Amino acid sequence: MKSHLVSIVVPIYNAEKYLGQCIESILDQDIGFKKNIELVLVNDGSEDSSAEICKEYQKQFPKNINYIEQENAGASEARNVGIEEASGEYIGFVDADDYISKETLSSVASYFETAPTNVDVAVVRVILFGEKNTERPINKKFEDGTRTIDLLQPQWFDICPRVAPAFIRSEVAKRHKFEKSTRFYEDSRYMGDVLSENMKLGVIDEGIYFNRKHEEDNRNASITTGATTERRFYTDSPEKVSLYLLEKYKDIKTGLPHVYFQYLALYEIRWRMFYNQNSPKEVLSTADYTRYRKVNKKILDLISDKTLVDFKLNNVWQRVYLLNRKHQKDILTEAVYNKKGKLTWCGLVIFNHMKKMQARISSIKEADGNILIEGYFLEFIFKDITVKAKINSKLIEDFTLRHHAIETTATKLEDKAYKRTSYKIKIPVDSKDIRRIKFIANRGDKTWRVKRVSPYPMRDIYEQTPTKIRLEKNIVIIEESSIIIFPNNFISKMRFSISAVRDHLLIWSKERG
Repeated sequence: MKSHLVSIVVPIYNAEKYLGQCIESILDQDIGFKKNIELVLVNDGSEDSSAEICKEYQKQFPKNINYIEQENAGASEARNVGIEEASGEYIGFVDADDYISKETLSSVASYFETAPTNVDVAVVRVILFGEKNTERPINKKFEDGTRTIDLLQPQWFDICPRVAPAFIRSEVAKRHKFEKSTRFYEDSRYMGDVLSENMKLGVIDEGIYFNRKHEEDNRNASITTGATTERRFYTDSPEKVSLYLLEKYKDIKTGLPHVYFQYLALYEIRWRMFYNQNSPKEVLSTADYTRYRKVNKKILDLISDKTLVDFKLNNVWQRVYLLNRKHQKDILTEAVYNKKGKLTWCGLVIFNHMKKMQARISSIKEADGNILIEGYFLEFIFKDITVKAKINSKLIEDFTLRHHAIETTATKLEDKAYKRTSYKIKIPVDSKDIRRIKFIANRGDKTWRVKRVSPYPMRDIYEQTPTKIRLEKNIVIIEESSIIIFPNNFISKMRFSISAVRDHLLIWSKERG
């Protein structure tokens, strides 16, 4: 019989600044700490005061806190030791610089009380805080409330790549080990092995795992925080995590692993390739770099073209880039448009221009009696598609498009990722008119409005906190599909509150520096 209901394993390395908040959040659980919770603190060779903090808490709760010290061996070994020592019916993991909401463990217990016996893993929502405050895209799976997901019929948002914020039946958690030879994405490998037993995932909407996002100059708080300037980031995670899972769970009949593991690999690729600000070529030796490219090719060969297209976390140019890498050619030279305006390749719909075409704004300036707007289109703009801008329903004469290749993070693999079309608009300042600007696209006899014109960067959209910022003489308001410029004297005559229209308009502009 288990001595506790839930065991929480906390791997610790130089976390003195945040450790107290982490531990207090576990002590404060509404399920009752003394009665139901075991806290396993594994000090992975910390050189700060983390040990003293742990010992002080252990003195207060000797029956509930198990404190373990080991020489520095990394997050994987710290978690393995914690799992071995854990005595709870369920095992959860919290990083030392993170914390959980008060109702998290009671929600986990309530879920497992009625969950099917073949569900071994349940997860709670993850909220980022600190440097960045937002929800992760994969939180979309919580929109339908607490439930059990069948991963054999996955959706793109059902992936569970991290061990935190997961809670696992003890007997299952103890059957698997974290891979000690890799430091990065080791929890994705562990979770893949755990979930493979039954391919079921519990989704618990009530609890929250708060994941700290650190500033660039503070990377020591968590032993799970990796560095993309390290060689092992490129030699370990692709081969020992993504390729390992894809090959281990490959179907004999199809030659491909189940789509869930393909999604898991794409999630890892997304962060490693597209959101990595460092170049692998600058980190790796020539031999390592050559091997890195070969491993990436092997990974893509084990992911179907359909999965590459269906993975919605990647945008259209990222999907095309990966297809190009897989097939070693530019697939857009073979892509065609069907009658409905959908860009297709080998029967797969890559993109629907008429429904999803978007523009971004990178700059709005006022100079020499003109409003200058510059930006780009997210999607591929081919020669047979023309784009124009209109002011008050009249075509703008001073509107230019320019097609050019863009160097992105993905091109750190020395490939051109995609072509982008930028635009420039020059609008004379006119104090009499309200300028409503729209983008209109045309192909053959088909004409459509670009669906959204959004500011760049996107922070205001994500945080849903639009703000009013004036140009020198104008206010720029961005709607669903148009830009509106109000002359300053017009605004003063109207005397209305900008806040009154915030429910319908996204208000944005740029202070002149």
